[in-house]
Amino acid sequence: MRHTAQPDASTRVHVSASLRRAQASRSSGDCFEMGRQSLRCIEQHGYNRSAPECKPHFDAYKECKKQMADEKREASRQGGNKGLFG
Repeated sequence: MRHTAQPDASTRVHVSASLRRAQASRSSGDCFEMGRQSLRCIEQHGYNRSAPECKPHFDAYKECKKQMADEKREASRQGGNKGLFG
């Protein structure tokens, strides 16, 4: 079922900001496309974030981001990321 109600302005702004952040972080990982798919899905379903059709997209994106954070944390533990003051 497709939700056809128009989103309110704050929802459109939120999704736009999310998309801009995702585009800005494109170089930071492989999760960009998954994030884009999840945003596209909620746009297609009237900005209904609880649309069941979008859950797999959000779950995949969440798992990808978790794996990236775990990998970054592990690299930091092994001395691969010295931080700002090295």
